[in-house]
Amino acid sequence: MKFCLHLLAMTAGLSQALATPVQPRAPSSAKNLVVFGDSYSTVGFWPGGDLPTPGSPLGNPALPGQTTANGLNWVGHLTSTLNTSQVLTYDFAVTGATVSKKIVDTYAQFCVDDQVAQYKEYVSKKISTADTLVAVWIGINDLGEPFWKKTSPPVEKTLDRYFELLKTLSETGLKKFALLTVPPFSDQIPAMINQPEADLKNLRSSIAAYNKALTERATAFASSNAGTKVVVFDTKPTFDDAVKNFKSYGAKDATCLGGNDCLWTDTYHAGTAIHKALAKNFVKEIDESAANDTDTDSAFGSEDGSSTSSITSSILKYRQENGRTYHAYKDGQYVMPNDEREQDRLDLQHHLFLITFEDKMYLCPAGRDGHKLHNVLDVGTGTGLWAMDFADENPNASVIGIDLSPIQSPFVPPNLTFQVDDIEEPWTFNVKFDFIYSRMMTASLADWPGFFKKAYDSLAPGGWIELADIFPITSDDGTLKEGSATHEWVTKLLEGTKVIGRPFDGADKYKEQLEAQGFQNVQQVVFKWPQNTWPKDAKHKELGAWNLENISSGLDGLSSAVYTRVLGWSKEELDVLLAKVRHELKDKSIHAYWPIYVVYGQKPEK
Repeated sequence: MKFCLHLLAMTAGLSQALATPVQPRAPSSAKNLVVFGDSYSTVGFWPGGDLPTPGSPLGNPALPGQTTANGLNWVGHLTSTLNTSQVLTYDFAVTGATVSKKIVDTYAQFCVDDQVAQYKEYVSKKISTADTLVAVWIGINDLGEPFWKKTSPPVEKTLDRYFELLKTLSETGLKKFALLTVPPFSDQIPAMINQPEADLKNLRSSIAAYNKALTERATAFASSNAGTKVVVFDTKPTFDDAVKNFKSYGAKDATCLGGNDCLWTDTYHAGTAIHKALAKNFVKEIDESAANDTDTDSAFGSEDGSSTSSITSSILKYRQENGRTYHAYKDGQYVMPNDEREQDRLDLQHHLFLITFEDKMYLCPAGRDGHKLHNVLDVGTGTGLWAMDFADENPNASVIGIDLSPIQSPFVPPNLTFQVDDIEEPWTFNVKFDFIYSRMMTASLADWPGFFKKAYDSLAPGGWIELADIFPITSDDGTLKEGSATHEWVTKLLEGTKVIGRPFDGADKYKEQLEAQGFQNVQQVVFKWPQNTWPKDAKHKELGAWNLENISSGLDGLSSAVYTRVLGWSKEELDVLLAKVRHELKDKSIHAYWPIYVVYGQKPEK
């Protein structure tokens, strides 16, 4: 289950929700995440600047923030890629921080006692404490600084102050706490390579003592403070798994640093792959804690729904190829994988569209032109995020999401159902739709005119259809040059998709095809997704930051089936090309972008 930050049901609070990127919900429905810690948690937030809003959930700076992970850290994932409710994050963490400068001094300007003071000054009177989860991850520097100075860390004194600060926060009304343990950095981070074994042994002992005392004190704190809920999240299993199974995290070995194919960004800090795993495991721990608490009264209620499809075991069995999984139902029709890596990318891509559309779910007049929306169809629903959000915002509409893969969450609004089916087969819906939506389906269909006819026939008079789709990467100034790895990659991708009759460059024909089918009021709007942060204006720079992660993380999934099944490349040959492409995608001297076509039209009233 993904962390609903329904947020906090941690019984009366800490449970369910984080499962989509930042949602454009009303501020009254927003939940709050307050973070205290060090460089493993910082996003560069300054509480004296802009505070979080639904459109900017970190406040300042914009997502993904300024992190030591060189991208989204675990806090960023909780705020964006793992939530189904709007989450506003107040992250006071500062690089180099300890619990208190008076106990263990580092170069940090604001330690946790300073961070708590900032919370009280800038935020405490502006948020609902009942809707707030406090996450604290501190201790790495409290133990690391004495290690480098070859002194004994003041564990007990440090934790005394730690829980004094929790008491202070509790007195402001905060009652839901998640405390993260110190990871086993003594044996894992590159900075510890070749350190004296005797020193490392002492550090291991200090980490174990700190974490044991943290857990014991957390239990005592919850018992002695009525109404307080505390979960201790053990970070060790995540770090252990990353080091042991580094290849599954996209790393070439367990100790390299600095690259996209490394676990570490530098000698001391984990990269995005570890942070993503931490966030997911954190979510799981919170959910399990809430599920095991029999005295739960969720502050946010329950959005429980179920898929209406009777899904057979054959549908649930996925095809495995090149280390990825693909849908088994109508095997081979859709060239993208359906595994967790791809689901995460789809979640991130959803956020890209929200930024692009300025927090709108869609652009056409459906539901805004005097016609009520009774029945809505989401074609190619993927993880179901658009459908869930739409159903949540339109509780009187009946929404159906359809896809070849059963990868949607079972926890959905009651007016939403998911079906596993093939839209290229005859449609058998027993209702007429007021709105049909489809997004990022290029290279998925062999017969677009046929699809538009089915949609036309399935719409009620006056109903609308809208499509949002991507077009191959290009540049206006010639900086994306022929002969570059990126140009070679996209050219061969187009070649392969045309061989299988599902071309990747069909979005620019949607307008003409809709008009030919008889739709009226057809409009086309073209947006640009920069490939990285090369643009000067703030919005396109933000889009570029998100799209770099979107495309980089999706390269393998987008390419593997086409290159190996259709073009006959070996996986090793493809990996060499994609490594070159990833390097170019980050090059700000290449002013490349991906055109995003949005086309919509209306079935005539009569």
